[in-house]
Amino acid sequence: MEANYYDLLGIPRDSTPDEIRVAYRKQSMRWHPDRNQGNKDAEERFKQLAAAYALLKEPSSRAAYDLALDKGQAQGAFYQQRVDPETAAALFVQEMIKLAYELTMQNVKWSRIAQTLKERGCPNDIADRIAVTVETERKAAVRSAALKSVLIALAAVVFGVIVSAISYSAAAPGGMYFVSVGLFLYSGYNFLRAMYFLISGRAPGSGKSNENISRVQEAKAQLNERWECPKCRHSNPNLRFTCEQCGYRVV
Repeated sequence: MEANYYDLLGIPRDSTPDEIRVAYRKQSMRWHPDRNQGNKDAEERFKQLAAAYALLKEPSSRAAYDLALDKGQAQGAFYQQRVDPETAAALFVQEMIKLAYELTMQNVKWSRIAQTLKERGCPNDIADRIAVTVETERKAAVRSAALKSVLIALAAVVFGVIVSAISYSAAAPGGMYFVSVGLFLYSGYNFLRAMYFLISGRAPGSGKSNENISRVQEAKAQLNERWECPKCRHSNPNLRFTCEQCGYRVV
C-alpha cells in the first residue's frame, strides 16, 4: 500500500493543483470500474483515488494533511478516509465536466469531446449530455461577448462619422478637414472579427495559450503510457482497450 495520498496519485508533495488534477484523471481512468469489471481491487482503488483527490484539491484540507504527514500521522485517520461509490462516481463526473469545458474552449467538437469522456470511463449517455451542454454554453457565451463587440464597433463608426462631419462643416470652403480613417479601419476590423465569432460561436485564441499547450502535452503523454492486461499481463498502449495478445477487453 502507498504511504500517502501523493504516492497513491503518483506525484511528489510539491505538485501544483493542475498536476494533482491531471494525475487524478489519469489514475481514475486506469482504475475506473467500467474498465475493470468484476475487479474488486480496482473498485477500491477508484474510491481511494477519489478520497485522495477530494482532500488534496482543497488548499485547506491539503495543508492540514501535509502537516499530518510531517508529524507522521497521515497514515492514521487521514489515509483511512474513504468515500462511498456514489461520491466517487460524482467526483469523477465533475472532473469529466471540467475536462469537457477545457476541450470546448479549444473548439473541439462535441462529438470528439464525448468520445474522449467515454474513453476515460464516463457512461455514454452522461458523456453525450455533458459534451452537448458545454458546447451549447460555450457558443452562447462567445456570441454574447461578440454581440457586445459588434455594438461597440458600430458605435465607434458612428462616432467617427460624427467627428468627420463636424470637421467638414467647420472647415473653410475648399479647405482641409479631418476624416477618422484610422478609427474607421480599426472599427471595421473589430466589427468583422466580432461578426465571425458571433456567427461561428468559436472561442477566440484557442490553441495559443500556455494552458492549451499544456493540455496537448498531457494528451501526448497519455498516448505514451501503457496498461497491463489483468488476464495475460501483456503491456498495451494506454488508449487501446483490447489486449493485443489475448483479446481481453477492459471496456
